[in-house]
Amino acid sequence: MKKLIFTFIILLFAHPAGAGRTFTDSDLEIYKKDNSVAIKDQYRPVHRKETALKQPDNTAQKEKQSWCRRGKKHRDTVNRAQADLDKAEHRIDEYRKALAVRKSDLRSAMRNLKRSREKLDAAEEEYRNFEDRAYRQNIPRDWYECYYDGYDEYRGY
Repeated sequence: MKKLIFTFIILLFAHPAGAGRTFTDSDLEIYKKDNSVAIKDQYRPVHRKETALKQPDNTAQKEKQSWCRRGKKHRDTVNRAQADLDKAEHRIDEYRKALAVRKSDLRSAMRNLKRSREKLDAAEEEYRNFEDRAYRQNIPRDWYECYYDGYDEYRGY
């Protein structure tokens, strides 16, 4: 019995199942020519295709930020126009309080006041048009006023 088991073990290791490739004379001819080419042609390494990990789709977040930037631009324009108007009104008030003012200075201040009012009206009209476009596209007011996802433009968080 020991002999039978020993013989079986020797046969198992001496001729394992699925043992390598059997070479013939034609296979040897390949290796006689150019060893590096034959190896490269026959045994190419298998490369796994790496697929890039896709980032989550941030289009909604980018759209919110885009509307926030556009709304901020329009609000800043209105605020600058309002500041210019306030400055022009203040200058006219100073001229009216003064006893001696040249008429040309007063006229230029009045023209400046008129331009400032027109500029403010145009900026407010543009902001109203912007709000109307946002409304027609079903954009929430919070997006263009920068109150979204816990972000508050004025508080900074």
